[in-house]
Amino acid sequence: MDSKAAHIDALKIKLRKLRIETTETSRIARKEAVASTAATARLHRRTEEAKQSEVADVASRKSVELKVHQEVATFLQEQHSALHRKVKDWEERTGSDLASKEEELKAVLKHLIQEEAELAHLTARFNKESEEYDVQQQQLQAAAAAKQAANKQATAERHAAGRLQNSLVPKWRHMLQRREMEKEMKKSKKKGKK
Repeated sequence: MDSKAAHIDALKIKLRKLRIETTETSRIARKEAVASTAATARLHRRTEEAKQSEVADVASRKSVELKVHQEVATFLQEQHSALHRKVKDWEERTGSDLASKEEELKAVLKHLIQEEAELAHLTARFNKESEEYDVQQQQLQAAAAAKQAANKQATAERHAAGRLQNSLVPKWRHMLQRREMEKEMKKSKKKGKK
């Protein structure tokens, strides 16, 4: 029996060791499971916080963009209204001014037509007078050329006469001297007779 009791004691000790090991293993497994769950939970919390932060940023940007969009839309509506009022004002002003401006335009066009007619008349007169002036200039130039030719002819004739006279002067002087001598001789003969 001792062997049975020893065997039972050995089995009891073995059973205790197995219980202790099982308890330790299950504690470790539980702790690991808890740690793993906590780590996963922390990871999910961080991910969730990051996503919530992104959602908050997007919501903040969305609200800012909505506010900016609303302000821009309000500004553009005000500008549109102001421009619409200005257009109406200008239409009223130009509507009344348009009739007077059309009358002014008609008067200016009429005056322009009159001035164009006068300009055409003056241009024709200028062209005619210019042609007459050109004819007169040509006539004056022809007369000046004829006068110059006549002056040249007269100068040439004077020179020719001068040359002829210079060639005849010695003979003529000689003849004059002879006549004078003859006159003196006649005088002296008449004196001598007296």
